Amino acid sequence: MKFEGLRILAAAMLAATTGPVMAHQAGEQAGPGDSGAEQSLEDRLLALKEEGAQADPAAAAEEGKALLAEAEGRTDISPLARARLLSYVATSVFYLNDISGALAYFEQARDVLEAGGLGTSDDILAILNNIGSAQSALGNHDAALAIKQDVLGKMEARYGRQSGEYADALFGIGLTRYRMSDIDAALIAITEAVEIKNAASAAGGEPDPNVAIYWMSLAAVLNQVGKVSEGIEAARGAARWAEDNLGPDHLVTAAALHNFGAILNAGGRFAEAEPILRRTMAIREKLIGREHPDMAITMNGLAFSLEHLGGAKEAETLYLAAAAIYEANPDSGAPQSAGVILLNAANIAAGRGEWDVARERRARSLAMLEERVNPNHPALARALYEMGLSDFHDGHYDAALAGLGRASEIYATRAEPYEAERVRAGILRGYARLRLGGRDEGLAVASESYVAARDYLFNRAVAESEQVRTEADYADSLALFAQLAFEAGDSETGLEALQVARMGDLELSARALAVRAAAEDERTAALVRNLQDINQQANRLRSDLSRAVAASDEQAVATIEASLNENRAALEDARAELVAAFPQYRDIGRPAPLPLGQLSASLGAEDGVLIVQPTLDGLLSVAITRDGLQWSAARKKTNEFADWVGAIRASIDAQLLDDGGDTTPFALDAASGLYQAIFSTDIADALNGRKRLNVFAGSYLSALPFSLLVSGMDGDRPHWLLRDHAIVTPLALGELKAAPAEERRTLRFAGIGGPVLTPPGGDAMAVATLLRGGPVDPADIRELPSLPGAEQELKRMARLFRDSDNLVLTGAEATEAAVKSRPLEGYSVLAFATHGLIGGAGSGLDQPALVLTPPEQADALDDGMLTASEIAALRLDADWVILSACSTAAGMDGGAPAYSGLAQAFVFAGARSLLLSHWPVRDDAAAKLSVETVRGAAEGLDRAEALRQAQLKLMDDPDIAGGASPAIWAPFILIGG
Repeated sequence: MKFEGLRILAAAMLAATTGPVMAHQAGEQAGPGDSGAEQSLEDRLLALKEEGAQADPAAAAEEGKALLAEAEGRTDISPLARARLLSYVATSVFYLNDISGALAYFEQARDVLEAGGLGTSDDILAILNNIGSAQSALGNHDAALAIKQDVLGKMEARYGRQSGEYADALFGIGLTRYRMSDIDAALIAITEAVEIKNAASAAGGEPDPNVAIYWMSLAAVLNQVGKVSEGIEAARGAARWAEDNLGPDHLVTAAALHNFGAILNAGGRFAEAEPILRRTMAIREKLIGREHPDMAITMNGLAFSLEHLGGAKEAETLYLAAAAIYEANPDSGAPQSAGVILLNAANIAAGRGEWDVARERRARSLAMLEERVNPNHPALARALYEMGLSDFHDGHYDAALAGLGRASEIYATRAEPYEAERVRAGILRGYARLRLGGRDEGLAVASESYVAARDYLFNRAVAESEQVRTEADYADSLALFAQLAFEAGDSETGLEALQVARMGDLELSARALAVRAAAEDERTAALVRNLQDINQQANRLRSDLSRAVAASDEQAVATIEASLNENRAALEDARAELVAAFPQYRDIGRPAPLPLGQLSASLGAEDGVLIVQPTLDGLLSVAITRDGLQWSAARKKTNEFADWVGAIRASIDAQLLDDGGDTTPFALDAASGLYQAIFSTDIADALNGRKRLNVFAGSYLSALPFSLLVSGMDGDRPHWLLRDHAIVTPLALGELKAAPAEERRTLRFAGIGGPVLTPPGGDAMAVATLLRGGPVDPADIRELPSLPGAEQELKRMARLFRDSDNLVLTGAEATEAAVKSRPLEGYSVLAFATHGLIGGAGSGLDQPALVLTPPEQADALDDGMLTASEIAALRLDADWVILSACSTAAGMDGGAPAYSGLAQAFVFAGARSLLLSHWPVRDDAAAKLSVETVRGAAEGLDRAEALRQAQLKLMDDPDIAGGASPAIWAPFILIGG
């Protein structure tokens, strides 16, 4: 894992090590220092508790060894007291990662008890279990399993199968099975252990913290084997149990909350994870102080959330502070943590182009991990991979290949073939081999990792409730593999890999729409939609439950959990009914890469496709026409192209503040440089004369409308790409088809917007940030400036569609309740003219929304904001949706790719194409662009060409101040088309 969030699995392994001797009072830190001077040495040793060794292993090891010296040669020390001392020392050195030393002490303890006639005692059973755990940690899995199965049998005979002691032994077997990669058996054993431990704890009257610890471990295993949704559910269950049974201010509750946040991070649900990890920090700071290593691990998890929510600066500060805590505590129970956290900080430095800083941090991390962890530790594999990445970017391919080879060897023993870091290391290793002249060998090396990732991602995509975002963890490495395949002459495999790299929210929503369209009759289509709606509701309820847990809102938690139980029952019924009526629906919904021949055949003579994807080595561009495929690669360090995108967006923001005036120049050099990087001679020649350009842009490139790229100069004026192509972003490659010659439906229009808000004035650029810093209520909404041109914009659009059934809701009628209550399926064109708000870190919103007239008192039906999840629940049958609002092309939150927010929601609801904005659109320009685009389409133009003509007309409109600036004419993009 990139972040050190799932350390709980290791902690649970150590919890299993202590077995039934554990004192079961979590947070109690009894140890040698607790004994009074009046106690005999015998009494002091008998009172030793292994929690003391876990709490401060370095101090425990030092004091324990001193006690061993004191007890040496003493005849008044009983075998039981001596064995407990040896076990105490063994546990402390286990936590210090000296597994061999721990095994030796545990074996001495066993021998002492057996020699003393205590070979059937509880203590020896615990020690045997510990020996098994140590053997497992050393890789001696068969020996470990034999020991643990023997202990399990003895526990069953002594305590029964429903005892906590039996659960302890069973849990140890589950972790051993996990280490043996027998995942199915591991999950069965750990799940049963959780259930038995929970029941035994409830029957015993005193809550046993190991219930939460075992449950956390189950969540970690589920996550690590790709069962992300199940892992999140298990982690939430552990957190809920801990808070209910141990209280909110308890170290195990803090650990469970941390684990929950960490697994949400692993699932890409960063906005949900952030408040949970902030709460964990507050609890841990109160209980253990800000400088404790456990505090550092939560700081790291929170930093990971913030990094992916756009807060890189705060994230880096937290990473470095967390690493400093671990560097000051080198003997903590997680010696790898400082190194791992430094790697996270290194990636932020690399992202902003400070490659020397990144290399220094990576080198320091690698040196630390080489010293502190065993040679097969996954943290060491990650450090080797990231140093290999630095070597690769610096052109040191031999050094990169050596480090990546070591990393791959470790990953092969410690990670599943599809795990993102293993995949990245394998693909980069193959590409480094290619750079050294071994093209075929490089392709063969990388192909193994690619196939594992491809199969895993497509299998995940079939899971109805799973949100698949490949961009975060896989996209750049899969795109690099595509480039490798193209360089090796295998265009079909390269194209397939690009399609896998691009699989995300919008594509999967388009697939959901396609499944409905494939239904044989209206009843079956309704069954499909019903099942999809129930899954959407489940996703939203889970997100709401995460926030309720973060807020420790017991009433909300209980209400949402009841709703989830009802949802699960409805889901089972809906699935059974659909399978009976439409058994092939799952196969139709499965994403599948399309071969080049099929894609080319879907294009008209004037159509072209441009796929541009960042890789670990720069940018990969692919052009597809009905004549075939061309590709090119522009090699730069990964931040440099992103810096150009950032410069363009910064100049746009400055021009918006200047109303598109001439005092702030557009970033012409960046727009020209980006064009040159994407449109090589081969790409430009292949697309020359193609009037309609279907653009698929990944990662940071999706933050720009390609219409403003500059191919040259017409005198003193930039030659915008828009002048040569009408540009559209299709929902998915599989949706490509020649542009329709004419509209075939009766056009009915519904327009909603112009909400009643504050009179216009003030800083229009502040609209998207007015709500930041806390929960949102109608009073916040009313503070937004009104849009005086919105009502006229909608009425002008409505007049273009000569239909008496057209609908226009503006002013006091433009409410959330009105939208939800109206049957919208009959409208082929929907337009919203209002404010768009972006969800994310630091905002009162966890998802994007459209602003409508707020009610006097908010309720579940109407709070003045039509959110993405509420939009997804609408029933639409729209040829297109026009969102004449600010920033509607943004993602679901700061961690999501563009087009995954409002766009994804409207597509899921039933929209086939959308007109969205990349940045705040000035009121007068929005009216002109949207009305002219709709007018052109109504007159028979292809939608992409209609938008192009509207933009060209706006550039030359003397009534629009600054209309020639791309800040004014370029914000809109067409999705679908």
